[in-house]
Amino acid sequence: MTEINRNNILVSTVTPILSVPNETTVIYGQTFYLDVTLNDKNNFPPGASLKVTAKGQGITISPIEPPPVSSGSEKSIVGHYMVVISSDETKITSGLVSFSVDFTSTQYPNIFNSDFQYNVKKIFPSSLLLQTDKYAFVIPEKYSKPDKNDSQDKYVIYKTILLENTETSLLKTQSKIPLKNALVYLVTQERPDIRNDIIVTSDPDKGGNDTLIIYKPTKIKNSDFTFIKLISDASTGEIRFRVYSNNKPLLGESDTNSRPTVIYLGCIIYEVEENYMAHSVCFIKPRPSINLDELDQLYIPDSDNGVIKGDPDSPGFEVQIDTGANYKNNDQLLFFTKEENNIPDVNSLISSPYTIRSDINNYSYPIPYNSFTINKKSEIFYVIARKGDTLYSGSESITYAGGGSGIVPPGAVARVYNKVEVFSSYADYNDDNTLSNPGELGSRLDEDEVTTREQLANYIYNGGNDAYLRIKATNDPNDDKYPKVGDYIFINMYISSENKNLWQPINGNNGIRLLSILDKYPAHNTTICSTVVPIPHPFYTDIDAYENIPAMVYFEYYTVDESNHKIYSKVWHGPTDTSSSI
Repeated sequence: MTEINRNNILVSTVTPILSVPNETTVIYGQTFYLDVTLNDKNNFPPGASLKVTAKGQGITISPIEPPPVSSGSEKSIVGHYMVVISSDETKITSGLVSFSVDFTSTQYPNIFNSDFQYNVKKIFPSSLLLQTDKYAFVIPEKYSKPDKNDSQDKYVIYKTILLENTETSLLKTQSKIPLKNALVYLVTQERPDIRNDIIVTSDPDKGGNDTLIIYKPTKIKNSDFTFIKLISDASTGEIRFRVYSNNKPLLGESDTNSRPTVIYLGCIIYEVEENYMAHSVCFIKPRPSINLDELDQLYIPDSDNGVIKGDPDSPGFEVQIDTGANYKNNDQLLFFTKEENNIPDVNSLISSPYTIRSDINNYSYPIPYNSFTINKKSEIFYVIARKGDTLYSGSESITYAGGGSGIVPPGAVARVYNKVEVFSSYADYNDDNTLSNPGELGSRLDEDEVTTREQLANYIYNGGNDAYLRIKATNDPNDDKYPKVGDYIFINMYISSENKNLWQPINGNNGIRLLSILDKYPAHNTTICSTVVPIPHPFYTDIDAYENIPAMVYFEYYTVDESNHKIYSKVWHGPTDTSSSI
């Protein structure tokens, strides 16, 4: 029979550990998993039962498994629970919910009893969107255990600052109040990756006293749901962590066990919002030492024996990838200009990855001139990144001879047509596909105001569009301010920023035909017909401002007449910072 020290029961030495600590901030409507662990220096008495009970309204707690009962031989006991926070603010008093933890038996009714509470607040969902410091990461050839003092080329940094929503509507001015000590779940789009292909750790200050923590993913029993619990910084509201490639060898004799993959990570409020997933990060293997060049070299129409002369009316040239390769849906396409010892220089990545669709019918991509130094021999090659494999093209030698324009619309062209109008992701495109209703003016982006992440955040609800461009055409043959209905236009987007400097044709090289349906507004309109062109996510997202000034985004469009002469619009240009949440 187990001997019980009754004196230790009268004066409790039980230590409680909550997987979601006391005073954590949770979100209205949030669901989360809670483990309650009780530890003692002595064995618990037999027959003691652990109970976790919600107090008052606004919180529901349900055991995932039958409540644990002590056998008399353990010094630790744990219960698993599902917690649901009400989305109804009227049920939660003073922004607090509470619950009690009781561990009792018939013989010993007061082994442990204590109350705990959580703060309940609202969040700006778009502040969940993570930023990264890299789009591509080359898997090291040898495994080394993550270390606090690792150089930054050995991992990828993810970060964001959570923001409290103090307004009554997401469409109002965004608050700048950090949401501190708040619970979120880190998930992947492909859930097994977070357990197998990557290692997620804290990001301690290299000069500080904090240790590096390797986060262990939680997999819910009888479910595919896997997550890592994160809590925002108690002072700043920041979520920040490192991601390493999990190239640990399966056997001790192997140097590495490369797991090439494409990762999409996101912080979520479980059961509340759609998931804001960060842009893809490609974990790629080095080029094989015996290079079979799985992909053909790029075809560059403007190359004359490796020399490219710039077009003064264009910021770049086009390249064509291998048209006969066996591409897969969601393959990621990356262009590099440097490699050393078969290892691509991730700093030479020309732009963020392009996503290839299985029904690919356009193999051409824009390359900015400013990716190369004038009159300096260089190279360019591309990589296909996918889960389980990395494919390389041969390297193409080129020399850029100069002459092209910068990453701004060309200034030496005649600009005739009116500017585009730009609308946020909240514009009601589904019900008003010309955006001519006067009610849409509230979602129009002004050129003298900074475009923010929040204005693009509705892409997860509107079908995947960051913003919309409205182009007006006319059926009046004498009105030269607008292109004519039925004309085909070509749209260019230019980005000048801290992290992106590129030019992006909208809709590829395909012309967009202007509609001939008259706008319903204003009343009695007889000539103006609008065509709206969506800007797909993530074209407008993740654009960093410079240190002291915002980034700039430009839009222009043009038509091409029968003599192949381009007629341009005036330029819409707006300050932009769609990367930072604060």
